[in-house]
Amino acid sequence: MNLKKSDVHIGRILLSLENGASLRAACEAAKITPWTFWKWRKDDPTLEDRVKQIELSNISIVEGALFATAIGGAIVGTKKKYRYGKLVEEEEKLAPPNVVAQIFYLTNHAPDRYKNNRDRFLGNGDKDLIESEYEILSDDEEQEAAEMLKEFQK
Repeated sequence: MNLKKSDVHIGRILLSLENGASLRAACEAAKITPWTFWKWRKDDPTLEDRVKQIELSNISIVEGALFATAIGGAIVGTKKKYRYGKLVEEEEKLAPPNVVAQIFYLTNHAPDRYKNNRDRFLGNGDKDLIESEYEILSDDEEQEAAEMLKEFQK
């Protein structure tokens, strides 16, 4: 069955997408299949541009939230103090900075300056071969490093 494109269907889908719904969920809310919507987008460049614009806007919103989480300071609650039933003090509770969010943000926004130095798997998914970021010292090099450390600590 070929469903005829209508402003009602398009409006419901775009509104759902603007509110953060996935494409599949937006189509379900409008009672059409994702395949039908894909055909409509293919035939209507203006609709395709609007969907891409919404997707970019949603990405920007999430990037902003990620950044706010990374640096901390987002208001996560309010602490209220009462005396004799009357509000006397109100204090905002702020989220602390999130190091994981900071690392994620930097490795994805400035990959030339910040690399995730975790061990990396080599090959075609062969998890037995691991390249480590740590250099293994020979016995002589280890002895030399230990002596240098002792001298430094004096």
